[in-house]
Amino acid sequence: TQSFTNSNQRANQTCQIILDENTNSPNINAENVIKEKLLKERNFGVLEGESYDIIIEKNGEGFVPENGESGISVQDRSRQFLKSILKFDEIGEKNGKLSILIVSHGGWIRRTLGILFDEMNCTLPPEINKPNFKGGFKEVKFENTSYSKFDVSVGSDNAITMKCHELFNSAHLK
Repeated sequence: TQSFTNSNQRANQTCQIILDENTNSPNINAENVIKEKLLKERNFGVLEGESYDIIIEKNGEGFVPENGESGISVQDRSRQFLKSILKFDEIGEKNGKLSILIVSHGGWIRRTLGILFDEMNCTLPPEINKPNFKGGFKEVKFENTSYSKFDVSVGSDNAITMKCHELFNSAHLK
C-alpha cells in the first residue's frame, strides 16, 4: 500500500489512526507514508481560520481572499496529484494490485472527486446518486472521516477506467 497525506498535522494524525487500526491488513504499510503538498486544503490567506461556510456565503464560491488561492487552484493541484498517482497504478499493473490510501481535507476531496466523476468518467453503482460537484460545497456534504473506495485501471493504451464502490461511507462513525 502507498499512503498519501498532506503536511497538515490533523490529516497526518487521521492517516496514522487509519494505519494503526488496520495493522492486520496485508495491504497496510505504515512505514510508507508520503506527505504530499498537493493534498493541502485551500489557502484562505487573510481569512485563514474563518468558517468556510461563512466565507462562501458572504463572498461566493469563486472568491479569492487576499494572499489566498482560488478553488480552481485547488482543483489544478488535484489534477496534478491524480496524474502522479496514475503512475503508481501503472507500477501496480505490472506488479499486481496496488492499494493507495489518500487522506486530506473536505474541500480538496470535494474538488478531486469532481474531477474523477465529471472529467474522468468514474462510474458509480446504481444505488448511489452522483452528487452535483459543480454545485459547490452546499451540494456535496459528507461527514469528516468518511471514506470512498475506487478501482482504477490504466490500460496498455493509457486508457483510464474507474469505478467507485463506496462514496462518503461513514458507517464506522455510528
